[in-house]
Amino acid sequence: MQLVALAIYNRHGSMRRLDFRLNALNILTGKSKTGKSTVLDIVDYSLGRDDVTLPSGLITDVTSWCAVIVRIGDGRVLVARPNPESERTTRAMLVIGDDSLDFPPMHELQANADTTVVRGLLSERIGVDEYRIEPAEDRLTSPFDVSIRQALLFCFQKQTEIGLQQFLFHRQSDSYVRDAIRDTLPYFLGATRPDEASLRRQVLVAKRLLRRAERDLAIAREDDETYSTRMAALVDEARGMGLLGGDVSGTWADLLRAALQPQGADSREASNVGSRDGLLAQRRAIRAQLREAESELGLVRQVISEERNAASEARVQVARLSAVGIAPAAPGADGETCPLCAQGLTEPDPSVNELVALQNALRAGLSASSTSQPRRQAVEAGLEQRRAELIEQLRVNTLALESAEFAERSTINEQNIHERRIFLRGRITQELARQSAGASNVDELEELVRGRQDRVASLEAIVDDLDIESMVREIIDAISTDMTTWAQRLQLEHSNGQVKLDPIGPRDGPTVVAVTPSGRRTLSRIGSAENWIGYHLVAHLALHRWFALEDRPVPRFVMFDQPSQAFFPEEVADGAQLVDADWEAVRRQYLLMRDVVAGLEGDLQVIVTDHANLLDTWFQDSLIDNWRDGNALIPEDWVPGEGVGG
Repeated sequence: MQLVALAIYNRHGSMRRLDFRLNALNILTGKSKTGKSTVLDIVDYSLGRDDVTLPSGLITDVTSWCAVIVRIGDGRVLVARPNPESERTTRAMLVIGDDSLDFPPMHELQANADTTVVRGLLSERIGVDEYRIEPAEDRLTSPFDVSIRQALLFCFQKQTEIGLQQFLFHRQSDSYVRDAIRDTLPYFLGATRPDEASLRRQVLVAKRLLRRAERDLAIAREDDETYSTRMAALVDEARGMGLLGGDVSGTWADLLRAALQPQGADSREASNVGSRDGLLAQRRAIRAQLREAESELGLVRQVISEERNAASEARVQVARLSAVGIAPAAPGADGETCPLCAQGLTEPDPSVNELVALQNALRAGLSASSTSQPRRQAVEAGLEQRRAELIEQLRVNTLALESAEFAERSTINEQNIHERRIFLRGRITQELARQSAGASNVDELEELVRGRQDRVASLEAIVDDLDIESMVREIIDAISTDMTTWAQRLQLEHSNGQVKLDPIGPRDGPTVVAVTPSGRRTLSRIGSAENWIGYHLVAHLALHRWFALEDRPVPRFVMFDQPSQAFFPEEVADGAQLVDADWEAVRRQYLLMRDVVAGLEGDLQVIVTDHANLLDTWFQDSLIDNWRDGNALIPEDWVPGEGVGG
């Protein structure tokens, strides 16, 4: 797909057109504020963008429609878009024809499609496969189908983009677009096929189904674990509602089945009162037992703690007394006279034998304590178990009391009692059915989880064998050969090593990397606007050469806006009149674009809008228009005053 022409219509029906040459270098030169940069915006908007990209000002004031004609294969497609009042629109006009298709008069312009239809038709015509991107699970973006919408991101370089360090591609500063470029570049390079994408999508679907089955299994197992509590609460409620007599016994299921049997007319109120009184008495007894158990548990824990402290102190004393037996008693020592001053002692010192006896007594106490600790710990564990059982009994009693109180409040009339009994029987029936199917349901879910785990494992094994990453690396290596050669030709900094494309890039997305003896340098770490623009040029030209040679479904045109801006002063009015610009560097840029187009023999169209206007014959032969001396995108007779920005 290449551009044949673009046109804008003013509000009175006049048309201004700009024709392009197919399979060639197209240069649109001109002074500042003549609308050169707007050409790229018109093409971008016309080919299916929902956001209006036309700059606000004279162009939006006087223009009512814009349109482009593209050539795809042997035919042509015309896409026209209205200039709306808002910043977003999906309205479009779409016409398909042969080589004779041209822009119609304005009165024939009428929206007959939307941007979805435009993108769908252009995607089909350039050969984009049905390829669905499933973003990684850690991303918030939704799945999407690859279309010309992503392919066009490789075809535009606005004036504000071509000289950026951080971003390499069109609209890459938008995080959603940045992710779309990363996700779709392997497809456009030819490293992955639609069937491989289908396999990856199947893996994601299989993982979702596995997580769902695991969640259902966890719920089923939790239902089994709370079985006794639910059944006990239903039995107590059935008794409170008068559906069970006090003489009925058996398992929980037996009691609930008995509650389903028809009951005679009984005094529900008396039953409720008796049941409630019994439950309150039971509650008091349980609480008394719980207080007793907690008191005993606290006492046991205190004894254990004190015993541990005493044992710890005894061990310290035993350790200190261990030194007593090291040296024998001094001759003549009687324990009543100080061995230093020979004066009598008020309290006689203990003898060595007495200290040894004390040490032995402490050791015996420690031995007895160690043998009693397991028994006390067993008592503590038993009391904890008893307390847990009482807490569970108290919880069941509370549920039963709530049911009894509810039933007691509901005795307004016999009809109300009847309805509540019916409702309770329904709950009992549901619970019995649930329990009868519970075990088999868990077994079925476990089998389902195992089957889905096997499915995920088999699909992941197939996907792992594809090794798309290796294919991308091989393609990037092939593209890097052109990038390195052309970067050296433009005399860019750090081009003496290897220059290559990083399709993933750092946080900001895909970028250019120069491999130097001191390490890798991304574009964001390379200085000067000349280098930034130069690396943008070589990256896009190398990519489009690969797209053309491998017949990939990407439009066969690329648009560069103001590539020579690094060599002109800021706010330049007319680059052709500058004498201090680095014209040799500008000439190298254009010669590279010319030679790449010529080398592809008609498989690439390069369109450049710029201030530069070289006098070389080949440059002049590539000019499609020169917007100077009153010539601009907006004709002077449309609106008086200066032209539009660009």
